[in-house]
Amino acid sequence: MKNSKVLIVPNEQGTKYRESKKKGLHFVHLTSSEIHYGTNNFIKKVALHCNVFAPLELLKSEFDGLESLPGKLYVVESFAGKDDDIKRAGADGPELLGLHPNGEELPIYRKVCYDITGLKKDILIPHTNVEEIREYNALQEA
Repeated sequence: MKNSKVLIVPNEQGTKYRESKKKGLHFVHLTSSEIHYGTNNFIKKVALHCNVFAPLELLKSEFDGLESLPGKLYVVESFAGKDDDIKRAGADGPELLGLHPNGEELPIYRKVCYDITGLKKDILIPHTNVEEIREYNALQEA
């Protein structure tokens, strides 16, 4: 199956380089459509996106004149991260949980990264609260 190109997406004003909240840094927004094979034998097409941060001059030296990039976006799931990265069922649904090697059921943190080589693979954690997710999704459909 074929994945789409990694696209550099400007904001509503057409600006490719966006100012970050972190002093001295800017970012470009990347997006692509990917086919994902889930850990529960489920395949779906998903839109992935991430931001690449650097000082403005470095971003310009790397991205000027480009609308797309080689490589791909990939997903890294783990049991540690920032609260903003907790994986949920829908935008405001329940946290998705997984079984940590220590035996605890913990929240899954999800990050999307850019890989210029296109060789890195998704690192996914199976969900353990499948019934809770199904109940939430059923309520959303009703």
